[in-house]
Amino acid sequence: YFTEIVNCPIASLIKGYDRINNQKTMCSVFKKEKQKSYIEETKTYIIPMLQKACFLHTKQNHIYEDINFILNSQIKVIEYLSYVLSH
Repeated sequence: YFTEIVNCPIASLIKGYDRINNQKTMCSVFKKEKQKSYIEETKTYIIPMLQKACFLHTKQNHIYEDINFILNSQIKVIEYLSYVLSH
């Protein structure tokens, strides 16, 4: 699935932006366990896919870098808030 997405410059960007939107809204919709698994999926599949796409579609490097930055920032905030709220 991700191998096919990485090869398409449009699909890979859309997948990245879709994940940004989903992570932005998941705290109000997903239970804690689903949030954790979603973040793990982002770390394991989405971010590596975007990094590969960055090398394949070099004209879009800056866009992939922005998406990666946003996803990683969202993850840090979500993990921090989860930690603070659980203690």
